[in-house]
Amino acid sequence: MKSSSLFQHSVKREWQWLKHSRWDFAMIWWLPLASILFVWWLFSPQLPHKLPIGVWDQDHSSVSRQINRFLDASPGLSVAAQFSDAREAEAALRQGQVYAVVYLPYNLAKTLKNSQHADVILNVNAQFGTHAGLIQRDVMTVVGTVSAGIQIKARSARGQAPQQASDSFTPIKANTTALFNVASDYQQFLASMIMPALLHIFAVTAGAYTVGRELRDYGMTTWLTPMGTAQPTKRQLILALLGKLTPASLSLGVVSIIVLLLAALPQSVSLSAWILVLLGLWLLLLLSLLLGAFLALLTLSLRMALSGTGFITAPAFAFSGTGFPLLAMSGGAYVWAVLLPYTHYARLQVQQLQMQAPASFALPTLLALSLACLAFIPVCGQLLKRALNRPEKWGGR
Repeated sequence: MKSSSLFQHSVKREWQWLKHSRWDFAMIWWLPLASILFVWWLFSPQLPHKLPIGVWDQDHSSVSRQINRFLDASPGLSVAAQFSDAREAEAALRQGQVYAVVYLPYNLAKTLKNSQHADVILNVNAQFGTHAGLIQRDVMTVVGTVSAGIQIKARSARGQAPQQASDSFTPIKANTTALFNVASDYQQFLASMIMPALLHIFAVTAGAYTVGRELRDYGMTTWLTPMGTAQPTKRQLILALLGKLTPASLSLGVVSIIVLLLAALPQSVSLSAWILVLLGLWLLLLLSLLLGAFLALLTLSLRMALSGTGFITAPAFAFSGTGFPLLAMSGGAYVWAVLLPYTHYARLQVQQLQMQAPASFALPTLLALSLACLAFIPVCGQLLKRALNRPEKWGGR
């Protein structure tokens, strides 16, 4: 049989299978599509609003009431409870009713009136890192605003002009400028990175299942030597494998276009940058499919291949440097992160879509992903030949 015929036979065989197996087709089409749309919808508020906090006010003064009002008026906070003692506050924190408690001690107003230092104490549940960071930022802003107002008012009462009082109160100001994702949009920061990570999981799983299924169902002979043809060459085996993975490649490729259209929506992205990222995502998906096929052919077991898929893809997002700084990881974690292909794609997407980096920055990643694909193809061809010659291993789960 000609090489091109074996490629076409493999595409047709896989397509026929997908037509009659709705769940297998769902795994490469509407489940990935539904997953990314769900993630996009999940982060549609863009910023967390009205995080519930509690206030334990022992002072009951005009100053403490002002802090209370300012906290409740802050867009990111909502004063959901008022506590009368520490036991109530601790119970609410432990039960998850509030994420933080602001403590306003006795004599807060009196201390300030005497021009002495006073503390407003924030107890925050730091287990939720994102919540804690946002709450600390907003509470610090509120307390700083109230404190500045009191100091400026006191200095003005002593005869200083309002502008002079303001300048003398804060002689040094930190001027912070956010360069990228200025609005701290979580849809842009988090959802746009989770969606390709999900496609990466689906692609590796599809590669492992597409090849592992033939091993499990004794389909290797029918697939690779249709109508009793001679033993295929290595080149023919490679083309057969690529044909087998073609339907999943096309389906996930279409979904990846939708992913990047959504990821580019909140920002102004040049067409060249978008195309570079799309090329990177397609290479990542092809590499993922080959990686799944490699696992199935290496282990000659669908079950082991799917287990390996979970081992590689499940932590991919966590090790990508999106949620935890890559350079702050331990040595072993850093090595593992660098070995995962999603880590490199994630950097490419952030550079091109969020940071508008020059196109030349994308070339090393695109080259590395291309070389990885080219390296896996002959290896998978050799493993496919080994699998064809070991029928005693077929039928395993």
